Amino acid sequence: ALQPLHTLLHTSYRPTSFSPHNQAKLVIYPAQLDFILQRTPKKPTDKTDKFLKMAATTAEAVAEKAADTLGDPVKLLVPDGEITVFVQGDTSRPAVLTYHDIGLDHVSSFQTLLNHPSAAALMEKMCFVHLTAPGQAPGAERLPADYKYPTLDELAGHIDLVLKHFGFKSYVGIGIGAGANIFLRHALANPKAVNGLMLLAANSSKPGWVEWGYLKTTAWQLRSSGMTVGIENMFLQYWLPQVTIDDPNKGDLLASLRSHLRGLNPHNLSLFIDSANSRSEILTKLSEVKCDVLLIAGHDAVHCDDLENMNEVLPKTKTSYLKIYGIGDLGQEEEPGKVLKAFMLFLQGLGLGAGITLALNEATAKPDPLAKSPKPNSAI
Repeated sequence: ALQPLHTLLHTSYRPTSFSPHNQAKLVIYPAQLDFILQRTPKKPTDKTDKFLKMAATTAEAVAEKAADTLGDPVKLLVPDGEITVFVQGDTSRPAVLTYHDIGLDHVSSFQTLLNHPSAAALMEKMCFVHLTAPGQAPGAERLPADYKYPTLDELAGHIDLVLKHFGFKSYVGIGIGAGANIFLRHALANPKAVNGLMLLAANSSKPGWVEWGYLKTTAWQLRSSGMTVGIENMFLQYWLPQVTIDDPNKGDLLASLRSHLRGLNPHNLSLFIDSANSRSEILTKLSEVKCDVLLIAGHDAVHCDDLENMNEVLPKTKTSYLKIYGIGDLGQEEEPGKVLKAFMLFLQGLGLGAGITLALNEATAKPDPLAKSPKPNSAI
Protein backbone atom coordinates (compact mmCIF):
# COMPACT_ATOMS: atom_id res chain seq x y z
CA ALA A 1 0.00 0.00 0.00
CA LEU A 2 1.18 3.52 -0.77
CA GLN A 3 2.13 5.64 2.20
CA PRO A 4 0.76 9.18 2.60
CA LEU A 5 2.74 11.62 0.50
CA HIS A 6 3.90 13.91 3.31
CA THR A 7 5.00 10.93 5.42
CA LEU A 8 7.59 10.12 2.78
CA LEU A 9 8.55 13.68 2.02
CA HIS A 10 10.06 14.14 5.45
CA THR A 11 12.09 10.92 5.60
CA SER A 12 15.82 10.62 5.14
CA TYR A 13 15.61 10.04 1.40
CA ARG A 14 16.62 13.64 0.76
CA PRO A 15 20.36 14.31 1.10
CA THR A 16 21.08 16.93 3.77
CA SER A 17 23.97 18.41 1.80
CA PHE A 18 24.31 19.19 -1.87
CA SER A 19 26.26 16.89 -4.12
CA PRO A 20 25.79 16.60 -7.89
CA HIS A 21 26.44 12.87 -7.54
CA ASN A 22 24.05 12.29 -4.66
CA GLN A 23 20.67 12.78 -6.24
CA ALA A 24 18.45 10.17 -4.59
CA LYS A 25 15.80 12.82 -4.00
CA LEU A 26 12.17 12.16 -3.39
CA VAL A 27 10.06 14.07 -5.88
CA ILE A 28 6.60 12.56 -6.10
CA TYR A 29 4.46 12.91 -9.21
CA PRO A 30 1.35 11.03 -8.07
CA ALA A 31 -1.20 10.80 -10.82
CA GLN A 32 -4.33 8.70 -10.66
CA LEU A 33 -7.77 10.17 -10.96
CA ASP A 34 -11.50 9.37 -10.83
CA PHE A 35 -13.42 7.94 -13.76
CA ILE A 36 -15.70 10.34 -15.58
CA LEU A 37 -18.97 8.43 -15.83
CA GLN A 38 -20.76 8.84 -19.12
CA ARG A 39 -24.46 8.15 -18.90
CA THR A 40 -26.81 7.73 -21.85
CA PRO A 41 -28.86 10.92 -22.07
CA LYS A 42 -32.61 10.67 -21.85
CA LYS A 43 -34.74 11.71 -24.80
CA PRO A 44 -35.76 15.36 -24.37
CA THR A 45 -39.41 16.07 -23.62
CA ASP A 46 -41.42 19.24 -24.17
CA LYS A 47 -40.83 20.18 -20.54
CA THR A 48 -37.06 19.99 -20.95
CA ASP A 49 -36.68 21.63 -24.38
CA LYS A 50 -36.40 25.13 -22.93
CA PHE A 51 -33.86 24.03 -20.33
CA LEU A 52 -31.74 22.23 -22.94
CA LYS A 53 -31.69 25.28 -25.21
CA MET A 54 -30.60 27.46 -22.30
CA ALA A 55 -27.86 24.95 -21.41
CA ALA A 56 -26.61 24.86 -25.00
CA THR A 57 -26.50 28.66 -25.11
CA THR A 58 -24.56 28.73 -21.84
CA ALA A 59 -22.11 26.10 -23.10
CA GLU A 60 -21.49 28.14 -26.25
CA ALA A 61 -20.86 31.27 -24.17
CA VAL A 62 -18.45 29.40 -21.91
CA ALA A 63 -16.60 27.94 -24.90
CA GLU A 64 -16.35 31.36 -26.54
CA LYS A 65 -15.07 32.93 -23.31
CA ALA A 66 -12.52 30.11 -22.92
CA ALA A 67 -11.28 30.66 -26.45
CA ASP A 68 -10.76 34.35 -25.72
CA THR A 69 -8.98 33.57 -22.48
CA LEU A 70 -6.83 30.60 -23.46
CA GLY A 71 -5.73 31.52 -26.94
CA ASP A 72 -6.28 30.03 -30.37
CA PRO A 73 -5.31 26.36 -30.86
CA VAL A 74 -2.77 25.59 -33.57
CA LYS A 75 -1.90 22.00 -34.49
CA LEU A 76 1.66 21.29 -35.56
CA LEU A 77 3.18 18.13 -37.00
CA VAL A 78 6.24 16.82 -35.16
CA PRO A 79 8.37 13.72 -35.80
CA ASP A 80 6.40 11.70 -33.23
CA GLY A 81 2.91 12.82 -34.21
CA GLU A 82 1.01 16.04 -33.60
CA ILE A 83 1.02 18.67 -30.87
CA THR A 84 -1.35 21.53 -30.10
CA VAL A 85 -0.18 24.95 -29.02
CA PHE A 86 -2.40 27.82 -27.90
CA VAL A 87 -1.54 31.35 -29.00
CA GLN A 88 -2.45 34.51 -27.08
CA GLY A 89 -1.48 37.76 -28.74
CA ASP A 90 0.11 39.03 -31.94
CA THR A 91 2.98 36.81 -33.09
CA SER A 92 4.91 39.94 -34.13
CA ARG A 93 5.48 40.68 -30.44
CA PRO A 94 8.27 39.16 -28.30
CA ALA A 95 7.45 35.53 -27.52
CA VAL A 96 6.78 33.94 -24.13
CA LEU A 97 6.48 30.15 -24.28
CA THR A 98 4.94 28.16 -21.45
CA TYR A 99 5.13 24.47 -20.58
CA HIS A 100 3.15 22.63 -17.90
CA ASP A 101 3.91 19.82 -15.47
CA ILE A 102 2.46 16.31 -15.48
CA GLY A 103 -1.17 16.40 -14.38
CA LEU A 104 -1.57 19.97 -15.61
CA ASP A 105 -2.08 21.84 -18.86
CA HIS A 106 -1.69 25.49 -19.84
CA VAL A 107 -5.12 26.40 -18.46
CA SER A 108 -4.68 24.88 -15.01
CA SER A 109 -1.08 26.14 -14.91
CA PHE A 110 -1.28 29.72 -16.15
CA GLN A 111 -4.86 30.96 -16.38
CA THR A 112 -4.90 32.46 -12.87
CA LEU A 113 -1.55 34.15 -13.45
CA LEU A 114 -2.38 35.64 -16.84
CA ASN A 115 -5.93 36.64 -15.86
CA HIS A 116 -4.60 38.60 -12.89
CA PRO A 117 -5.69 42.25 -13.16
CA SER A 118 -2.06 43.35 -13.16
CA ALA A 119 -1.26 41.20 -16.21
CA ALA A 120 -3.14 43.39 -18.70
CA ALA A 121 -0.07 45.41 -19.73
CA LEU A 122 1.98 42.23 -20.02
CA MET A 123 -0.56 40.62 -22.34
CA GLU A 124 -0.52 43.70 -24.57
CA LYS A 125 3.27 43.66 -24.93
CA MET A 126 4.02 39.96 -25.38
CA CYS A 127 2.77 36.98 -27.38
CA PHE A 128 2.13 33.90 -25.23
CA VAL A 129 2.42 30.49 -26.86
CA HIS A 130 1.32 27.65 -24.59
CA LEU A 131 2.78 24.24 -25.40
CA THR A 132 0.77 21.18 -24.40
CA ALA A 133 2.41 17.76 -24.19
CA PRO A 134 0.84 15.12 -26.47
CA GLY A 135 -2.48 13.88 -25.15
CA GLN A 136 -2.47 16.03 -22.00
CA ALA A 137 -5.29 18.46 -22.73
CA PRO A 138 -8.59 17.76 -20.92
CA GLY A 139 -10.87 15.74 -23.16
CA ALA A 140 -8.01 14.56 -25.38
CA GLU A 141 -8.54 11.32 -27.26
CA ARG A 142 -6.71 8.24 -26.05
CA LEU A 143 -3.32 7.88 -27.70
CA PRO A 144 -2.84 4.66 -29.73
CA ALA A 145 -1.65 1.58 -27.85
CA ASP A 146 1.54 1.45 -29.92
CA TYR A 147 2.29 5.17 -29.53
CA LYS A 148 5.85 5.80 -28.35
CA TYR A 149 5.67 8.80 -26.07
CA PRO A 150 8.46 11.36 -26.62
CA THR A 151 11.28 11.63 -24.12
CA LEU A 152 11.83 14.95 -22.38
CA ASP A 153 14.68 15.64 -24.82
CA GLU A 154 12.34 14.97 -27.74
CA LEU A 155 9.68 17.22 -26.22
CA ALA A 156 12.35 19.92 -25.94
CA GLY A 157 13.04 19.41 -29.65
CA HIS A 158 9.43 20.36 -30.40
CA ILE A 159 10.22 23.90 -29.26
CA ASP A 160 12.46 24.48 -32.30
CA LEU A 161 9.55 23.52 -34.57
CA VAL A 162 7.23 25.92 -32.73
CA LEU A 163 9.73 28.77 -33.11
CA LYS A 164 10.17 28.04 -36.81
CA HIS A 165 6.43 27.84 -37.43
CA PHE A 166 5.71 31.26 -35.92
CA GLY A 167 8.94 32.90 -37.04
CA PHE A 168 10.27 33.57 -33.54
CA LYS A 169 14.02 34.08 -33.31
CA SER A 170 14.06 33.63 -29.52
CA TYR A 171 11.76 33.40 -26.53
CA VAL A 172 11.35 33.69 -22.78
CA GLY A 173 10.08 30.49 -21.17
CA ILE A 174 7.86 29.82 -18.15
CA GLY A 175 8.03 26.21 -17.06
CA ILE A 176 6.54 24.21 -14.19
CA GLY A 177 7.82 20.82 -13.07
CA ALA A 178 8.45 18.63 -16.11
CA GLY A 179 7.92 21.72 -18.28
CA ALA A 180 10.78 23.46 -16.46
CA ASN A 181 13.02 20.46 -17.10
CA ILE A 182 12.08 20.53 -20.80
CA PHE A 183 12.98 24.22 -21.11
CA LEU A 184 16.34 23.64 -19.44
CA ARG A 185 17.11 20.88 -21.94
CA HIS A 186 16.25 23.21 -24.79
CA ALA A 187 18.40 25.98 -23.30
CA LEU A 188 21.34 23.55 -23.27
CA ALA A 189 20.68 22.29 -26.80
CA ASN A 190 19.89 25.64 -28.46
CA PRO A 191 21.19 28.46 -26.22
CA LYS A 192 20.80 31.20 -28.84
CA ALA A 193 17.03 30.68 -28.91
CA VAL A 194 16.44 31.30 -25.20
CA ASN A 195 16.43 34.82 -23.76
CA GLY A 196 15.49 33.76 -20.25
CA LEU A 197 13.60 31.19 -18.18
CA MET A 198 11.30 31.49 -15.17
CA LEU A 199 11.10 28.04 -13.56
CA LEU A 200 8.78 26.81 -10.82
CA ALA A 201 8.81 23.38 -9.15
CA ALA A 202 11.85 22.52 -11.28
CA ASN A 203 13.92 19.35 -11.02
CA SER A 204 17.08 18.57 -12.97
CA SER A 205 18.19 15.27 -11.41
CA LYS A 206 17.22 11.69 -12.22
CA PRO A 207 14.38 10.35 -10.10
CA GLY A 208 15.50 8.62 -6.94
CA TRP A 209 14.32 5.07 -6.35
CA VAL A 210 11.40 6.19 -4.15
CA GLU A 211 10.15 8.64 -6.75
CA TRP A 212 10.74 6.11 -9.50
CA GLY A 213 8.67 3.52 -7.65
CA TYR A 214 5.82 5.93 -7.03
CA LEU A 215 5.71 7.05 -10.64
CA LYS A 216 5.94 3.53 -11.96
CA THR A 217 3.14 2.35 -9.70
CA THR A 218 0.98 5.36 -10.47
CA ALA A 219 1.36 4.93 -14.22
CA TRP A 220 0.46 1.25 -13.94
CA GLN A 221 -2.63 2.04 -11.86
CA LEU A 222 -3.76 4.67 -14.36
CA ARG A 223 -3.55 2.17 -17.20
CA SER A 224 -5.13 -0.71 -15.32
CA SER A 225 -7.76 0.92 -13.09
CA GLY A 226 -8.32 4.42 -14.37
CA MET A 227 -8.71 7.29 -11.94
CA THR A 228 -9.30 7.32 -8.20
CA VAL A 229 -10.03 10.03 -5.68
CA GLY A 230 -7.08 8.83 -3.62
CA ILE A 231 -4.54 9.66 -6.31
CA GLU A 232 -6.36 12.92 -6.97
CA ASN A 233 -5.78 13.80 -3.33
CA MET A 234 -2.11 12.86 -3.67
CA PHE A 235 -1.80 15.30 -6.56
CA LEU A 236 -3.14 18.06 -4.32
CA GLN A 237 -0.64 17.09 -1.61
CA TYR A 238 2.12 17.15 -4.19
CA TRP A 239 1.20 20.61 -5.45
CA LEU A 240 0.03 22.36 -2.28
CA PRO A 241 1.09 22.54 1.38
CA GLN A 242 -1.33 21.07 3.89
CA VAL A 243 -2.18 24.51 5.28
CA THR A 244 -3.52 25.48 1.85
CA ILE A 245 -5.50 22.26 1.47
CA ASP A 246 -7.09 22.80 4.90
CA ASP A 247 -7.83 26.50 4.27
CA PRO A 248 -11.61 26.95 3.73
CA ASN A 249 -10.87 30.04 1.64
CA LYS A 250 -8.98 27.91 -0.91
CA GLY A 251 -12.01 25.84 -1.85
CA ASP A 252 -12.25 27.33 -5.34
CA LEU A 253 -8.60 26.50 -6.07
CA LEU A 254 -8.99 22.89 -4.91
CA ALA A 255 -12.23 22.46 -6.84
CA SER A 256 -10.64 23.86 -9.99
CA LEU A 257 -7.68 21.47 -9.76
CA ARG A 258 -9.95 18.48 -9.09
CA SER A 259 -12.15 19.41 -12.03
CA HIS A 260 -9.12 19.61 -14.30
CA LEU A 261 -7.73 16.28 -13.13
CA ARG A 262 -11.04 14.53 -13.76
CA GLY A 263 -10.97 15.70 -17.37
CA LEU A 264 -7.62 14.13 -18.23
CA ASN A 265 -7.22 10.87 -20.13
CA PRO A 266 -5.62 8.47 -17.61
CA HIS A 267 -3.85 6.42 -20.28
CA ASN A 268 -2.27 9.49 -21.85
CA LEU A 269 -1.26 10.82 -18.45
CA SER A 270 0.44 7.52 -17.62
CA LEU A 271 2.59 7.87 -20.74
CA PHE A 272 3.70 11.38 -19.80
CA ILE A 273 4.51 10.15 -16.29
CA ASP A 274 6.64 7.33 -17.72
CA SER A 275 8.50 9.87 -19.85
CA ALA A 276 9.20 12.10 -16.84
CA ASN A 277 10.18 9.05 -14.81
CA SER A 278 12.79 8.08 -17.42
CA ARG A 279 14.45 11.48 -17.54
CA SER A 280 18.22 11.74 -17.56
CA GLU A 281 20.19 13.90 -15.13
CA ILE A 282 21.10 17.40 -16.33
CA LEU A 283 21.99 19.01 -12.99
CA THR A 284 25.75 18.83 -13.58
CA LYS A 285 25.31 20.46 -16.99
CA LEU A 286 23.46 23.54 -15.73
CA SER A 287 26.69 25.51 -15.41
CA GLU A 288 26.60 25.62 -19.23
CA VAL A 289 23.26 27.45 -19.39
CA LYS A 290 23.77 30.79 -21.16
CA CYS A 291 20.46 32.56 -20.53
CA ASP A 292 19.20 34.37 -17.44
CA VAL A 293 17.19 32.12 -15.10
CA LEU A 294 14.66 33.05 -12.41
CA LEU A 295 14.03 30.17 -9.99
CA ILE A 296 10.88 30.47 -7.87
CA ALA A 297 10.43 28.10 -4.95
CA GLY A 298 7.61 27.75 -2.48
CA HIS A 299 8.97 27.44 1.05
CA ASP A 300 6.71 24.41 1.66
CA ALA A 301 7.16 22.93 -1.82
CA VAL A 302 8.25 19.40 -2.66
CA HIS A 303 10.87 20.81 -5.04
CA CYS A 304 12.32 23.48 -2.75
CA ASP A 305 15.57 21.57 -2.09
CA ASP A 306 15.92 20.72 -5.77
CA LEU A 307 15.71 24.37 -6.73
CA GLU A 308 18.34 25.24 -4.16
CA ASN A 309 20.64 22.61 -5.67
CA MET A 310 20.06 24.06 -9.13
CA ASN A 311 20.83 27.52 -7.79
CA GLU A 312 24.22 26.20 -6.66
CA VAL A 313 25.13 24.96 -10.15
CA LEU A 314 23.62 27.56 -12.49
CA PRO A 315 25.90 30.51 -13.35
CA LYS A 316 25.80 32.94 -10.43
CA THR A 317 25.71 36.07 -12.59
CA LYS A 318 22.76 34.73 -14.60
CA THR A 319 20.58 33.26 -11.87
CA SER A 320 18.06 34.75 -9.45
CA TYR A 321 16.49 32.60 -6.75
CA LEU A 322 13.24 33.69 -5.11
CA LYS A 323 11.61 31.83 -2.24
CA ILE A 324 8.02 32.65 -1.30
CA TYR A 325 6.90 31.61 2.16
CA GLY A 326 3.62 29.85 2.87
CA ILE A 327 3.12 28.22 -0.53
CA GLY A 328 3.90 24.97 -2.32
CA ASP A 329 4.80 24.19 -5.93
CA LEU A 330 1.91 26.12 -7.51
CA GLY A 331 3.14 29.59 -6.68
CA GLN A 332 1.45 31.02 -9.75
CA GLU A 333 -1.90 29.81 -8.33
CA GLU A 334 -1.37 30.56 -4.63
CA GLU A 335 0.41 33.91 -5.00
CA PRO A 336 -0.14 35.02 -8.61
CA GLY A 337 0.52 38.69 -7.82
CA LYS A 338 3.98 38.03 -6.39
CA VAL A 339 4.96 35.61 -9.16
CA LEU A 340 3.67 38.01 -11.80
CA LYS A 341 5.59 40.93 -10.35
CA ALA A 342 8.78 38.86 -10.20
CA PHE A 343 8.31 37.85 -13.83
CA MET A 344 7.73 41.40 -15.00
CA LEU A 345 10.86 42.59 -13.21
CA PHE A 346 12.71 39.67 -14.76
CA LEU A 347 11.54 40.81 -18.21
CA GLN A 348 12.72 44.31 -17.37
CA GLY A 349 16.16 42.92 -16.64
CA LEU A 350 16.12 41.23 -20.04
CA GLY A 351 15.26 44.53 -21.73
CA LEU A 352 11.71 43.40 -22.51
CA GLY A 353 9.79 45.05 -19.69
CA ALA A 354 9.45 48.67 -20.83
CA GLY A 355 6.04 49.98 -19.77
CA ILE A 356 5.13 46.73 -18.02
CA THR A 357 6.57 47.07 -14.51
CA LEU A 358 5.08 50.56 -14.05
CA ALA A 359 1.64 49.28 -14.96
CA LEU A 360 2.04 46.47 -12.44
CA ASN A 361 3.05 48.84 -9.64
CA GLU A 362 0.07 51.06 -10.37
CA ALA A 363 -2.28 48.07 -10.33
CA THR A 364 -0.99 46.67 -7.05
CA ALA A 365 -3.38 47.73 -4.34
CA LYS A 366 -1.20 46.94 -1.33
CA PRO A 367 2.53 47.37 -0.79
CA ASP A 368 4.64 44.41 -1.87
CA PRO A 369 7.93 43.63 -0.10
CA LEU A 370 9.46 42.75 -3.48
CA ALA A 371 10.43 46.24 -4.62
CA LYS A 372 13.31 45.42 -6.93
CA SER A 373 14.54 42.69 -9.23
CA PRO A 374 14.82 39.30 -7.50
CA LYS A 375 18.32 38.33 -6.44
CA PRO A 376 19.73 34.96 -5.39
CA ASN A 377 18.39 33.76 -2.04
CA SER A 378 15.82 36.56 -1.79
CA ALA A 379 12.55 35.73 -0.06
CA ILE A 380 9.12 37.26 0.33
